Amino acid sequence: MRYKSTLAIGLTLVFVLLLVIPANAEQTRYCDVYRKLSFSNNAAICKCEISADSSSDWISATMELWRGTTMLNSWSTSGAESISMDETESVTRYQTYRLVINYSVNGITQSPVETSKYYG
Repeated sequence: MRYKSTLAIGLTLVFVLLLVIPANAEQTRYCDVYRKLSFSNNAAICKCEISADSSSDWISATMELWRGTTMLNSWSTSGAESISMDETESVTRYQTYRLVINYSVNGITQSPVETSKYYG
C-alpha cells in the first residue's frame, strides 16, 4: 500500500513538471539570414538580410567586418519582420576578411552567422 501511494505521488509530480516546463520555455523563432561579402576596388561590400516568420517579430542586428582579430567596422539596425544592411569599408589586398552577423529576435539572442573571404 505504501509503495502505491509513493508511486502515485511521484507520477503526479512528473506530470505537473511536464505541464509547467513548456509554459516557461522561450519560443524559438525561425529566421532566414542572408549574408554576402564581396570586394571591388579596395572596398569590402558587406550585405545582410534577416527575415523572421511573423510580422510581429522584432529583429535587432549588428554586422561586423573583421580582419584577423581586428574589427574594422560595425553597423547596426533593427525593425519588425525583416531588416537589411548594405555597407562598404576600405580594405587592402592579400588579406582574409570575416563578416559576422549578431542578431536577436524579440530580445532572444540567436547564434551568430558568419562568412569569410580572401581578397587577393
